[in-house]
Amino acid sequence: MDLITYRKLKESGYKKPNLTTVIHDPEMILGMYLESLSLPENELNILWNQQMFDFIVTNLRETFIRIEKLSRTKGIKFRIVVELSEDNKWFLKSITYCEVRQTDAVPENLQLIDTKIYLQPVIEPDGNGISKILWSNSVDLVNQKQNQFDKLWKTATPTQ
Repeated sequence: MDLITYRKLKESGYKKPNLTTVIHDPEMILGMYLESLSLPENELNILWNQQMFDFIVTNLRETFIRIEKLSRTKGIKFRIVVELSEDNKWFLKSITYCEVRQTDAVPENLQLIDTKIYLQPVIEPDGNGISKILWSNSVDLVNQKQNQFDKLWKTATPTQ
């Protein structure tokens, strides 16, 4: 995605142009990922595998806590499905606003923003960064991923 397309998306509230793209630029990756966490108006749904969860806790913990508080303030429905381990239970207990469920396997990392935007971060093999992001506002793809999230949500176990 180039800067002009990014500006057009941002100006339109991420509605236009209709786009599915892979973002490789490191600065744009971090910007789009962090912005996506604060963008929701109604709902934020997240799937994190263990590697992504570890990355968030290690590198973006304070940002995540701010996003949780922002979601509470805005009244956003905030749900996360994670691969739970003994190592991450302490952090999950500190999350008080969003609903968290656990499962044995998360097939992919994704974020769904207001059932309008789909974002899939891909973690570096060493777990120390996001190497690329698949970003889409395609209605069909967003609906497909929302259905995937909803099915996993129903089968996952509440953590608290």
